[in-house]
Amino acid sequence: LPKGDVYAQKCTIDSIKVGYSLKNGLDTENVKLLGDDLEFEGCRKLCCKSQIFQYGLHDGSKCFGIHCQGNADPHCTLMEDGNAVFSIFALKREGSSSAQ
Repeated sequence: LPKGDVYAQKCTIDSIKVGYSLKNGLDTENVKLLGDDLEFEGCRKLCCKSQIFQYGLHDGSKCFGIHCQGNADPHCTLMEDGNAVFSIFALKREGSSSAQ
C-alpha cells in the first residue's frame, strides 16, 4: 500500500462535534482545503493520509484539514456556534494519543 493509505488505515475518528466552529475562523494558515464534493468518509481518509492534521472539518461537501501546534494553539480552539453547518472531528492515530 502507498504510505498515505497505510496512515489512513491506522487513523480513526476519536470524536465528532457538530454546532461548533473554529474560534479564529477557517482563514488561517492552520487550515487547508483538501477537496470539494466529498462525502464524510472521503474527508476522513484525506485528513488521515497526511500525518500533520489533528482535526478534520466537513461542511457537507468541502473538506478541510486542521493542523494544531499543540493543545494550546489558539487557531484550533473550538467554540459553540449555532450557525455552524459542518462537523469537526478529532483524529486518533494508532500508536499516538488523540487530539483534545
